[in-house]
Amino acid sequence: MADKTLSVMNEERWLVSYADFITLLFAFFVVMFASSQVDRKKMAAMAATFDSYVSGGKQATRGTKAPGATAPAATPQPADARRAVLGLTMVELRPTQERLAEVLYAEILSGTVEISLQPRGLVLSLKEAAFFKPGDDVVSASARPVFAKVAEALRQVPGQIRLEGHTDDTPIRSRKFPSNWQLSTARSVSVLKLLTREFRLPEERFAVAGYGEYDPIDSNSTEAGRGKNRRVDLVVLTQAAAAMAPS
Repeated sequence: MADKTLSVMNEERWLVSYADFITLLFAFFVVMFASSQVDRKKMAAMAATFDSYVSGGKQATRGTKAPGATAPAATPQPADARRAVLGLTMVELRPTQERLAEVLYAEILSGTVEISLQPRGLVLSLKEAAFFKPGDDVVSASARPVFAKVAEALRQVPGQIRLEGHTDDTPIRSRKFPSNWQLSTARSVSVLKLLTREFRLPEERFAVAGYGEYDPIDSNSTEAGRGKNRRVDLVVLTQAAAAMAPS
C-alpha cells in the first residue's frame, strides 16, 4: 500500500512545477501591466505638453519638465486668457465696428476716418490731414477727442492691435525724416504713445509698422489719391492674423 501511495506521489510531482510556472507567469503579466500603466501616464503628460504648445500656451504641463530642467513647471494658459491675446473673429468684431461707426459718425462723414472689416481685422484708417501736419509726426491737439473715443471702444474688445503708418510717394528729405520709411514709422509710434500713455491702453497689445509709400490704397497720380494714401491704420487683429504674428 505504501509503495502504491509513493508511486502516485511521484506521478503527480509535475503539478508542483506547473504551479510554480503559473505563479511566475502571473507575476510576469502583473509586472507588464504595471509598466504599461506608467507608460500610459507618461504618454498622457507628453500629449498634454504638446497640446499646450501648439494651442498657444508654449509652456510645460504641471508636473512635467524637460530632462535636466530645474525650473518649476508652469500651468497651461487658460482658454479665456489665450482668447484675450488672440482676439476675436470677424463676426465677433462687427459690433465694435458698428460702435465705432456710431461714435465717429462726423469724422467718417467728413472723410477723415474710414472703418472697414477685413480678413486681417477691424481697420480704422486715420487720414493725415486731420491728425498730422504735412511731414510731421506730432499728433494734432484737435485729434485727441477722436482718439479718446477710439480708446474707449478698444477697451471693450480683446486682442492685438497693429499701428501701420503709410505715406504717398512724394520723396521727403528733412533733417528729422530722411525718408518716408522713418516718417510713416514715427507716426505709428506717436499714435502708440498717445493711446498707451494718455489713454492708458496696455502696451503689450500693440505692434508698430511703417510701410512708407509701398502700400497705397489709391493712385498717387492725383492729390485726392495721395491724400488717402497718407494715413495711419489702426488694425484690431482677428484671431487668425494674431496667431501668425510673433509671440
